[in-house]
Amino acid sequence: MKKIIISTMLVAMLSLIFSFSLDETANASSFREVKSVNASSLVVKQKPTTSSTTISTLKKGDFVTVFSQENGWASIQKGNIIGYVNASFLTTPKSTIKIANSKSGLVVKTVPSRSVPTSATLQYNMIVEDFGPVGNGWSFVQYGNVTGYVASNFIGTPLTKVKYVNTASGVVVRNIASTSGANIGTIVNGTEVKVHSSLFGWSYVTAGNQKGYVVDKYLSTNKPVIIVETPYKAMVRKVNALISEGRAFTDGSYTIGEIPQGEYAFISLADDFNYYSEEYLSGEIIDNEIFESFGYVYVHEAGNIQTEGLLIDLDSLSSLGVTGAKGIYEVLNNVKNYNDSGMYKVGLDIQAGYYVIESSSEAYVALLTGPIGRNDIIDNDFFDGRYALSISEGQYLQISGGTILK
Repeated sequence: MKKIIISTMLVAMLSLIFSFSLDETANASSFREVKSVNASSLVVKQKPTTSSTTISTLKKGDFVTVFSQENGWASIQKGNIIGYVNASFLTTPKSTIKIANSKSGLVVKTVPSRSVPTSATLQYNMIVEDFGPVGNGWSFVQYGNVTGYVASNFIGTPLTKVKYVNTASGVVVRNIASTSGANIGTIVNGTEVKVHSSLFGWSYVTAGNQKGYVVDKYLSTNKPVIIVETPYKAMVRKVNALISEGRAFTDGSYTIGEIPQGEYAFISLADDFNYYSEEYLSGEIIDNEIFESFGYVYVHEAGNIQTEGLLIDLDSLSSLGVTGAKGIYEVLNNVKNYNDSGMYKVGLDIQAGYYVIESSSEAYVALLTGPIGRNDIIDNDFFDGRYALSISEGQYLQISGGTILK
């Protein structure tokens, strides 16, 4: 019996929030706008064409509810008048935020008259946009998709208080106090907002040009401390996630099969030279390389692997927000536009084209068809001074002791 009483009370409470007509609730997630006529007179057509039948004429200053606009025509409603008008003769009126101060509910009418049927009843303390008085003690207001006339003395100016958005993803703003309301924007974490009213877990807020209902639990009285994640920390977090998923591997020794076959970006973890090798169980070297910064290797999944750097599956690079190994190396070492010793993949780390490489003393350069362990040498040389070459998409440029000049 107790459960029945509680449920009945809940239904009664919710019914007080708002009682809409069917056509108003059917499109709760859509968004209607209030406009006013800015011409001395404006004809309302039955259809969106100049040749259509005129069904009414509006006067300057009349408020209308706009459902949609297309090809210069606006689908509108004013009271019982529903039709189409030339959209260029409509303007957005100024509005103020008001609060329903009638404890018995704020009655909304389609026309400013007590004798017409009620189209909606809004709950006490609900926020409406007031577009101004229309005479005889009536004002035109909007709550979500409910528009109409209310008694001016039943709406007042709300008292505001300051709160802050306190959720990392920000808070969604809706046109009504319901998850079924239209999503009209997001206010980012830490933003100061003015709260005009709160009821049933929702608060009506304003912040700059944004206004609407947000879930109250995502607001706090104290400004949250927002910890800004540095690019380095973000990269470490993302790489660790890939390691836990088996798409990246940190430095260490791995037995045959622990690292799947395929191409990997290699990222040095120390300032000095970092070693990589894959060896058959007999001890015979399949391939090996010493990296000064970053590069690319091909895992054959045919032997034991020793790596002093990170190995990251190429298909996972996009999840790190980079295109190639160079981008990871730059973030982890806090450098920009790195162009020194390394193994560059053309198209990922460097664009195809003509380049000049300059050495500080003796340097080495090689142009390869693939990563370490799966390539042929196209060109290589030791030089002291400058070395010019053209590189193409998909090739690999390996430099030791030199700097790329464009």
